[in-house]
Amino acid sequence: MKGLFKMSDLADLPWSDGLHLDPDGVSAFLRSVDRGWFDEGALREEQDLPATEVARIRTTLLALKLLRPAATDPQRLEPNSPGRAAAEVVSPVHETVYRLQREASRMQGTLLSLESAYQQHVRSRDDTSLEVIDDWTHVRAMIAEQSWCATTEVLAILPGGLRTAETLAETLPRNLAMLERGVRLRVIYQHTARTSQVTRSHVTSINAAGGLVRTVGHFVEGLVVFDQETAFLPTRTDDGTPPGAAVVRSAKVTRFLAAVFEYLWAEASPFLPSVMGYADATGDLRSAVARVLAQGLKDGVAARRLGMSERTFRRHVSHLMTELNATSRFQAGVLAARAGLLGAEGDGEEETEAET
Repeated sequence: MKGLFKMSDLADLPWSDGLHLDPDGVSAFLRSVDRGWFDEGALREEQDLPATEVARIRTTLLALKLLRPAATDPQRLEPNSPGRAAAEVVSPVHETVYRLQREASRMQGTLLSLESAYQQHVRSRDDTSLEVIDDWTHVRAMIAEQSWCATTEVLAILPGGLRTAETLAETLPRNLAMLERGVRLRVIYQHTARTSQVTRSHVTSINAAGGLVRTVGHFVEGLVVFDQETAFLPTRTDDGTPPGAAVVRSAKVTRFLAAVFEYLWAEASPFLPSVMGYADATGDLRSAVARVLAQGLKDGVAARRLGMSERTFRRHVSHLMTELNATSRFQAGVLAARAGLLGAEGDGEEETEAET
């Protein structure tokens, strides 16, 4: 393809052969400045260097434009101004980078121009309205692709505990790019995300760019909906391996999933990173703890449902029992129900989930 970038485009850059200026090279250059020219014999004696090392330094200084042939004698090498050398070295690099950026933009435009037709054809095939993908790496690549192609709104429910710095660093540029394009972004975490400084910093950046983030106390399934056209539903795994996802392209189903998101969004608490701790979500979290306590869930199941560690869950249970003046968890659940702490979600709810 004409204009396509090739690795050979970088072959002529000064660092393409691993060149670097070490202390011996710096000393040789400054001695050449004092002397007015590059004297290999003097350098071997003054710096006690073997001939091969002096030759390497000579090659490096030439490649970095710190030495140049004398106008009157091309065999004689004279020191060059570092400022002038920097201009001579960096200018070709800037030209290469500019050309590559222009080529990347052109290639991106060519590929993205096919996206609308591709999605139309995919949706027209009944057998592809639901696709299950077991490879999480493939799922991440598809989500990244949809992020770059989104045009109106992205809705995300991200349950579980704290997010890793690597995960947030990977998603932030895509999220900011979406917001810059005018795409609406709304995200729902669980309350425990509020205790992570990394997540708070991430949410600060999202909020500053116009995105909205809220949190809920109870367990929710993961969900990402792009433009109400494509949805990703992460699958569960019992062995701790990264999940796959079900990819939904049915317009009726994706609209339904977007409506589910709106229901949760209305019940969620705004995530304000400037307010430390659980802040205004404290009451909701207390109710969530009371509900799982009343349901009789084991600690492991309850902690996963609330997106926290078992140790943190036990600490919340202890605080709740103290607040209710309860001597047992069962009593705490009964007292919480009488005090109205269970909320609407606890009314008539039965739980059959066992610890896995």
